Amino acid sequence: PGFSSTSPVRIGQAVYFTNLRHGPQPLTFEWDFGDGSSLSNEDEPHHIYGQVGIYTVTLTVTTSWGETVAYSAPVEVLPTRIYLPLAKS
Repeated sequence: PGFSSTSPVRIGQAVYFTNLRHGPQPLTFEWDFGDGSSLSNEDEPHHIYGQVGIYTVTLTVTTSWGETVAYSAPVEVLPTRIYLPLAKS
């Protein structure tokens, strides 16, 4: 298994995950977003992080035969951009 994501994102923006799964159907999925939130069983979830940082996301795929494979990758959440007006002298 594997996945791609829209990382990096700014805090408050959703990270969208694309599942690159392969294997005999049906497959079940378990996403751990690495931030202590609830696990997701969606095929291609999205997630909003509450803190800036780098998180290790793990996708665990289980086949109908009971074989389990996991794939992990980092997701980066950046701070909000702050725009300050330029002072004229």
